[in-house]
Amino acid sequence: MDTKQALVELGVDKHTLTTCQRQALDEDGFFIVEGILSEESCSRMRNRFDQIQQVEGKRGGWEVHTELGAPRLSNGLNKTAEFDDCLYIKPLLATAFHLLQPSFKVHGFNIRDASPGFGHQRLHSDYGRAVKMGDYHIVNSLILFDPFTSDNGAARVVPGSHRSGLRPEDVMNNPLEAHQDEVYVIAPAGSIVILNAHTWHGGTLNVSGARRRVAHLSYCLRHEQQQFIQQDFLTSSLYERMPPAQRYLLQITSLNDS
Repeated sequence: MDTKQALVELGVDKHTLTTCQRQALDEDGFFIVEGILSEESCSRMRNRFDQIQQVEGKRGGWEVHTELGAPRLSNGLNKTAEFDDCLYIKPLLATAFHLLQPSFKVHGFNIRDASPGFGHQRLHSDYGRAVKMGDYHIVNSLILFDPFTSDNGAARVVPGSHRSGLRPEDVMNNPLEAHQDEVYVIAPAGSIVILNAHTWHGGTLNVSGARRRVAHLSYCLRHEQQQFIQQDFLTSSLYERMPPAQRYLLQITSLNDS
């Protein structure tokens, strides 16, 4: 199995991304696709997140990190099959190949729910250092179980910042503050925001009374370390329900190899 074969088996090819989507990725560093998940799917995923979060409480997200005012869930694929559909979003897989070819894998999967009065983040990229244009290491996505509105903590993005070869802290005195070129990502539930993760972005303050549950599914170059090592947390349930192509992308082998 290799990346190209995995993508073929998952129905992804050179026509999966439109010309406009490729152009948006290259120029702006992100694009939005609405209607990726049905309302029924969003409802199921919201409910399952809430159920697991009620059990994990303040420990939620411990496999990566916890955050005051923003309940999290990490390692969700091993805890339930309810989020599996996220792994089959073709424009996201095609974007990972477009930016990270020839070979990539799942970097991480987590869910974040910025509570009212919380959620504001500094502008950041998702890699530990600045990179030259074209030398990209990570693709991220925001899969919206709830809508992104102007007041419920939607993401802010600085279009084109992935081409700067810089990180926000290199040019901003305080990346918590607004950037003159930032835009808010407004989209309905069921949408996906697909992001070159070197593009500067961050959550905003939730000043509404509304929920804002969003999954983050990221992919990285094959040689990079995953956000947490999938094999170390592997359950028999996840392994058995994944086809070979997804096992390859998750970088998991049989439980006997754990």
